[in-house]
Parts: sequence; C-alpha cells; structure tokens
Amino acid sequence: MLFPQTNGYRYTVQLDGLWEYRRDSEGRGAEAGWGGGFAPEGVIAVPASWNEQFASNEMRAYIGTLFYQNEFYVPAEFRERAVRLRVGAVSFSASVCFNGEKLGDWDVAYLPFEFDVTGLVRYGEPNRLVIAVNNEQTMEMINQGRTHPEAGMPPEGVRWRVPAIYQDFYPYGGIHRPVRVEILPPTHVLSIKAVPGLSEGTGTLDYAVEVAGDGYDEASILLLDGDDVVLEARGPAGALQLARAQPWSPEHPHLYTLRVELLDGGRTVDRYDLETGFRSVEVSETEVLLNGEPVFLRGFGRHEDFHLFGKGLNHSLLVKDFELMKWVGANSFRTSHYPYAEEWMQLADRLGFMVIDEVPACTLDVREHGEALKLAHKRSLAQMVARDRHHPSVIMWSVSNEPLTQYPEAGPYFQEMYEYTRSLDDTRPVILVDCHGALGSDEASHVQGMFDLECINRYHGWYSYPGQLDQAMEVLSRELDEWHERTGRPIILTEFGADCVAGLHSTWDEQFTEEFQAELIRRTIEVVESKPFGAGAHVWNFADFATAQEVRRVVGNRKGVFTRERAPKMAAHVLRRLWKQAGG
Repeated sequence: MLFPQTNGYRYTVQLDGLWEYRRDSEGRGAEAGWGGGFAPEGVIAVPASWNEQFASNEMRAYIGTLFYQNEFYVPAEFRERAVRLRVGAVSFSASVCFNGEKLGDWDVAYLPFEFDVTGLVRYGEPNRLVIAVNNEQTMEMINQGRTHPEAGMPPEGVRWRVPAIYQDFYPYGGIHRPVRVEILPPTHVLSIKAVPGLSEGTGTLDYAVEVAGDGYDEASILLLDGDDVVLEARGPAGALQLARAQPWSPEHPHLYTLRVELLDGGRTVDRYDLETGFRSVEVSETEVLLNGEPVFLRGFGRHEDFHLFGKGLNHSLLVKDFELMKWVGANSFRTSHYPYAEEWMQLADRLGFMVIDEVPACTLDVREHGEALKLAHKRSLAQMVARDRHHPSVIMWSVSNEPLTQYPEAGPYFQEMYEYTRSLDDTRPVILVDCHGALGSDEASHVQGMFDLECINRYHGWYSYPGQLDQAMEVLSRELDEWHERTGRPIILTEFGADCVAGLHSTWDEQFTEEFQAELIRRTIEVVESKPFGAGAHVWNFADFATAQEVRRVVGNRKGVFTRERAPKMAAHVLRRLWKQAGG
C-alpha cells in the first residue's frame, strides 16, 4: 500500500472536512441498514476524535460504534480509470460501505487500509461512503482492554478510572487520519517494498514492486539524487547498489528518490516516487551505532494528542511539534504507543529525527492471549513494517510497551514476536520496552536479554522514592549497572519523568512544581549519560496529554515538558541547555 500521491498519472481527492454522524449505542445500525445511509444526528469533523468535538460529557466518554457518512463525486471523464478508497487510520476498528455495498472490515488500529471501488463508482453522480467506527476494547485485540460489553469486568486496579481502561492515555474514537479517493491508471503501481541499507560507503536498496493490471510490458526503476539519475534498473524486483552513497543521519538527513515507472511500448502509464535514504543501524555490547558511529538518543516518548481534535492528524500541529523538538535539541522520539501518521515519518526523514516505531501493544497481558491476540499482534507488526520500512528515520521496531513480563508466559510469547519481527525486517534492531525486573523486586522480567538492546521505563523520584531525588538516583544508577551486567546490552531509558502543573513553583524541589520536574529530568539524564552502556534517554513526555479521569491525574497526564497547548515548562529550557550543548 502506498501513500497517496498526485502527479501526471495519479490524482487524489481529499474527503477531509465535515461529515454526518449517528451513534449506534445499541449496536443495531448495521442490521437497520445504516451502511446504505442514515438520518444524521449531527455534523462531525474528519480527521479528529469524536470525544473532543462536542460540549457534552456523553460524547466525551462515548465508547461504542459511531457511523460516519459523506458524499463525493468522481467526474465522468475518469470512467476508464481505477478508483481506490483509502482510510489513513481509525480507532480501533471499522466497517466500510460504499454506495450501499459492504466493502469490508478492518481491525488493525492506527494503520491505513484501502479498497478497490472501481466497479462501484457512480461517475458524475453522488457516491455515498459510510464508515462505522468502534472504539471498544477486548482482551483479544491490541490495545487490550475490557470496554466491550462482552469482555468482562476490568481488574480492580483500573475500575476507578473513568472510563475503566488499561492504558494511561485516552481511548479516543474516530477517523483519525485523512480519507482519500485515488484516481489511478487502469494499470498502476500498487505497492513498493524498499529496504535501505549502508555498508562500507555503499548504499543498498532491495526493492519489489506490486502492480495492479497487466497493461504494461516493462518496469523502469530509477534512483534519483535530487534531479540527477544515479542508478537505473529494469524489472519489478531487484537490488540496487550505489557506491559512495551520501548517508542519512540526524546531522545530514540526505534523501534519495526511488522512481518506479510502468511502461507500455515505451510509453509511461504510471509513475510513483518514493523517498528513502541510506544508513546502517547496529548494536554493540555498549552502543547503538548509526553508520558505524555511536549515537545517543536524546528525545521523548510522546502521544498524538491535542485538545479540540484528540488523535486526529493536524498538519500545523505536526510542524509545530517538530519545530519544538528541534528547538529543545532532541534527535529522536518513540511512537508511543502505536504507529503515528505517515506524515510523521516523512518529516522525520526530512528533518533528521531517529524514530523507534512501536505497535499498539501497550500493557499486554499474554496470560489471556490465545491465538486471536497473537494473530492480531502479528498483523499489526506486519502492517507497520510494510508501511514504514523504506523510511531511513525508522531505526528500531518496538513490539510492545510495558507488557506484563513478570509472568512466565511472557517469555515464549515475546520470543515469538521477536523472531517474527526479525523475519519481516532483519536490518533494524527489535526492542521491547520493559518496566519490570526492578532492583530488589519480586517481579522479575522474563524477557531480559531477549531483544537486541534493553529499553526500560523507570520513574524513580516519582512513583518510587517520591520526592527523594538523592536516593532515587542512587537506585537508578545501581539498577542500570545490574541490568547491563545481566544482559550485556546497551540500555535506553525510554521513559522517566514527573507530573508538573505549569505555573506551580517552589523555592525547593517540591513535587508537581516546575522546579522538581526539571531537576528530576536533569539528574536522571546525568545518570544515564554517565554509563558507558547508556545509549539514550527519552523523557516522558513531550507534552501533557489526555487520560481517563482518576485521582492521580489532574485533567490528564501532566508529565509533559510542554503543556498540552505547547507552552514550555521550565524542564524544556533545562533540556535545551543540556541537549544543545550535546550537539542537538
């Protein structure tokens, strides 16, 4: 599946804007024929979460199915063309109907899906699109949960959350990324598998092109550096090698263009340009190596989150967030805890940010996994790798965040996920972000040493040793030493931080104040950087974000170094001083 592109052979119709909606609180909409159209309850914006758009708590807290509908035209002059419908992402599942015909269902959250609607289009007449989106959670899906009526009661530990969700981020529902109609040549490029690498100055690019239709006799492959053609090949699959390739790096994010042209008798019938870049990623016993040189990951865990549109893609916010990360001196981020919009990866490529790409397997309890959960996990991994493997910015795959690794069943389950991910792409390290196996804890992790490097979350000074920074840093230092001694792997501290209410100050390091948050972050980074095996420090979080209501959360999680509105807290200025000095 390709990101939509408009050129001399392809045309894209954006369906973003105002749609009509109707809640299906009783789950009878499909049976009642709403897939063919329905009497609307009101108007809703796409892309955006439904939870943030209305004034009532009833819509804010709505968990269930919501039907969307919209109408659009395909001009009659496109009658001989192929037409595909593409949805950037929904949360968490969807059923799609087009002109009264059901196209299919989709249950891989946060990733795009598409349908060929060529035979169903009414040219020159209105076409009706209906998408029923559901944000309920079960134990057989990722993210896991028990919000579906048949999923059973949630554990005691989360029943005091409203809604009673497992994850500490809001279960937004909606069409979260753009909906597009692609008008394509009858014979067109359907997908491109491109895996970049770099070895001793030679760039390598294994590629495979999938084509829809048979109206072509040759596939032309060009590698461009700017406007200059540097390599040419023929055929739908092969391997390119470019001597003295300019490597991609955070300091010099050099990109090449892989151009695929389908030819029929020498005439071009379709063309697609794919940006990529050459770089290598390796792991030693103590370091992460980019292009053979050690690199320290400075950056954030973060969320796609903003008031007004929730998890919906907004291009101006996207640009703003990258500008703020550049301003503070970051060089990386993790897509916690799900794959982000494709536009995130495109900007990371162009601006030189290293990305840990993560599937939505957060707080996974594999004791209840069964085959359904395992298959859902693998589908998500396969879709994420297929979508993002051409991006040089993506330097690692993350198979889960804070799963319950203290149980023996986690060992064989995640060994299988590691091997499966490596089978999809063996050019990047594969990681799991763990939070168990703490010093002196009875909850040993059953995945230590299983992955290519160790990524752990620790909140010493906040959830453990609260307000006791001297003791917290001593424990953190000893714990990192012990973890490395056990595994022989470099370590990235993938989460650490403290809640901070912006504007709250004290003359001493008091919890929830800006001074305390800034000092905890500064001292934690100092500990990680002092370790020869310390490979990175990602602050949790880039910006404040929405969560379920609970007594620990003062209108959301306040661990951001920026407010939800993107105003800097004191910690952002401290990071800027630290990271700019380090070359950010």
